[in-house]
Amino acid sequence: MLALPTHSAPVHRLLALAALAVATTACGEQSATYFLGGESATYSTEEVIAAFTRHRYALAPRALPKETVAAREGALLTPRGGTPFIVVVASNAAADEAWPGYQSQQTPDSFAARRGNVVVISESGLGSDQHARIRAALSSLPDRDVAVVIAARE
Repeated sequence: MLALPTHSAPVHRLLALAALAVATTACGEQSATYFLGGESATYSTEEVIAAFTRHRYALAPRALPKETVAAREGALLTPRGGTPFIVVVASNAAADEAWPGYQSQQTPDSFAARRGNVVVISESGLGSDQHARIRAALSSLPDRDVAVVIAARE
């Protein structure tokens, strides 16, 4: 069973923000998916799963800790087979707020990547081939003028 890296502050922050974004949407306020010229500016869970599948990662929805509202929305994905990373599909605002924490807390073993509202987090255990496949999966998401960003490691 894959152990989710939920003991670090940035992971807790992003999960809480994802829960807040989904709760706000569920209450009838503006959706976490914004439309620009008829095209979604955020990536859906389905788009993320398809992109990772193209790069040999079968992602499955997982429950968020403490059964948050976001858990019912499927915002947390992990690869089947136990590869040690998680994918969080949140609002752009939640990803924007959480990302600086990942950038500032990188270690030689950790890995964090982002494209728009999609954040991939691993605290250890990924090799360079896996890093490349994750970058390729993020790059294969539909073009919405959002670059793939990799957090620098110490």
